[in-house]
Amino acid sequence: MIARAECNERLENFDFAVQLYEAVIGDFTWIVGKWIDEPGAPPSDEDRCSIECLIVALNRTLALRPEAPNSMDLRAGLARAEAILARK
Repeated sequence: MIARAECNERLENFDFAVQLYEAVIGDFTWIVGKWIDEPGAPPSDEDRCSIECLIVALNRTLALRPEAPNSMDLRAGLARAEAILARK
């Protein structure tokens, strides 16, 4: 899904790219909630991959739609995801 969104972004289909990124955000946001409840624990390799995809989707959505009504929520989710990914 990320690759398809990036392709559409290169083709300047920005609205569709954002829709795809938002689908990734919708699919993977729950993982952040799971790991927030386990402070200090590093994510598994599989969850780490999902969190990395979530971070890409959040960053690209914010880059394409910085003034979106939910941008504060996206930034907060990004900060939480990055904090979890930084755990060793």
